[in-house]
Amino acid sequence: MQRVLLVAAVALALVAVHAVSAPAGGQAVTPKQVAALTKRVKTLEGKVRTLERCSLVQAIPFLRRGGPDEAGGYVYQPPTGSQELVGALDFADITREADGWLLITNTRCATLINSG
Repeated sequence: MQRVLLVAAVALALVAVHAVSAPAGGQAVTPKQVAALTKRVKTLEGKVRTLERCSLVQAIPFLRRGGPDEAGGYVYQPPTGSQELVGALDFADITREADGWLLITNTRCATLINSG
């Protein structure tokens, strides 16, 4: 049911974008435009199916620690020998308030998530 609603929402969004960007006047939608929208909807349906099958293995909480413009952080010594205060991420205990979560997944899902 959620997939049907998601596909319907995507199709409605595409029609709305087309309606807003279409030139004003009484011009009809051409078969070529319908075919292009249909192709786009099928592409998005495929991405939705892939996302539904994504295996999100684990969510790991993390804490952000310091940085060059903040008090705290970690001392880093590059090969030059100087020392710098840098920020870092620490894995957090799940019982603490986290600054964010790292999602562990497989390559296929990560590629899809990062494709925008």
